Amino acid sequence: MFEPENDIERLLMRAATEPAERPGFARALMDAEVFIVLVSEGGPIVPGPDGRTTIPEGARLVMPSATRGEERLVPFFTSPLRARAWFAGDHLVAPDKTRDLFGRHPEAPFVLNPGSDYGKDFTPQEVKRLLAGQ
Repeated sequence: MFEPENDIERLLMRAATEPAERPGFARALMDAEVFIVLVSEGGPIVPGPDGRTTIPEGARLVMPSATRGEERLVPFFTSPLRARAWFAGDHLVAPDKTRDLFGRHPEAPFVLNPGSDYGKDFTPQEVKRLLAGQ
């Protein structure tokens, strides 16, 4: 069962059942703190005894893709818990802003909260419209 952890998740739940809430959710999401999963290419992510994570020298952090059929989507999440539930391997969960994330990948399709009871797909056209303030 999906228990909302923050305001953006409460807005997401309302938008899922009440179409009139969807524009407000979209506006709030653009400035919301969201979370991305990062995995290491070139060595394992090693948690230290102090809780800090060590990335091997020369390793690169990349975002894994979500897939739907043949389509690759950029996954992002409304909370660290949603990100951890989706990706089981070694990873980091990093905060980001939706507007910044969309701005870095304006031609990509996105999926919010893949594998969760509440989420949303964003086509590249939707991303461009949201970035333009529409």
